[in-house]
Amino acid sequence: EEIRLLQSITKAVSESKDFHAALEVTLRKVCEVTSWIYGEIWIPKADGTSLECAPEWYGGTEGLENFREGSREFMFSPGVGLPGRVWVSKKPLWVGDVTLDSNFPRASIAREAGLISAMGIPILAGDQVIAVMNYFVRQQREEDKHLIGLIAAIAAQLGLAFQRKLAQEQAERNLERIRALHEMDLAITSTLDLRTILDILLEKIDRLLPFVTATTVRLLNRETGELEPVACRNLDEEEWKVATAAATASGLGRMLPEKNTPVMVLNVQTDPRSLAPEFLRKYGLVSSLRVPLVAKDEVLGALTFFTKEEHQFTDEEVEFLTTLGAQAAIAIHNSQLYEEMAKLAGDLAKSNRVKDEFLSVMSHEL
Repeated sequence: EEIRLLQSITKAVSESKDFHAALEVTLRKVCEVTSWIYGEIWIPKADGTSLECAPEWYGGTEGLENFREGSREFMFSPGVGLPGRVWVSKKPLWVGDVTLDSNFPRASIAREAGLISAMGIPILAGDQVIAVMNYFVRQQREEDKHLIGLIAAIAAQLGLAFQRKLAQEQAERNLERIRALHEMDLAITSTLDLRTILDILLEKIDRLLPFVTATTVRLLNRETGELEPVACRNLDEEEWKVATAAATASGLGRMLPEKNTPVMVLNVQTDPRSLAPEFLRKYGLVSSLRVPLVAKDEVLGALTFFTKEEHQFTDEEVEFLTTLGAQAAIAIHNSQLYEEMAKLAGDLAKSNRVKDEFLSVMSHEL
């Protein structure tokens, strides 16, 4: 029976559409075969400070809904509660009676649900705990090392599945980003008109990066040394320009303290580096990433991405957005060069007209 359970879970995990579906299948199958009546998952938060209750759970009998709802209110720091202890030790843990355990904060709601014995099993990806599985029964049971070994083997399969799916998702993201950069390159190099380039850039960013709420572009005025607001997406452009006008004179030094380095701000509404906190609060913008627009080793300006929720940009995201900024900078540089050449050509034509008129007058007088 146990071998069949391991085989069936391994097959189900491999066929699951994602890691969360695999967790749900595992909870259900383990409870059904082992007679443990309740299973739950705890996942580390993105910032790694605590565990939170995952959506996946299984209740094999009535009277467990209140325990489930009550559990959702908890978050466990490292070493706290059954999930927190498993998280820290990275090893399975058996508790004979959770209602008497001094480090089980949910004792009261467990008592109401009639739950007594519990075990916690870590799911590891390499050396990192990616989730903790907890199982409960309504009887007091002595520690069953054989059962723990079985569930740990299942957890190991989940860890491998997680790593495989992570690698697959990473490969798909990389391919999608390569396509996006290629598509962006084709679009912004199809014209030399600066405003058209910026409009295409912002439209593509809006479509390809759904987690980005708003984007702004500032370009360096070479004569004044100021970073002037030029274009934005999902904001009122005139209002944005007026709101940040006072900060324009701060120039490149404030916007990009280290010229070629992206600047990430976790909360733009409270950070002293923010240019217009009231404006940002009005639009509900929270986190930002500002990347330099650099071409030919020259900083042309800054491209800033905003999110509506607190977002810690990953190294992967920073690298992608910096590459996107570098790509945009080349198109902007070519446009500016074209405009300069067009202006020089115009000035030259005007100078030639003046010269021709002067020679004509002199010839007439002579």
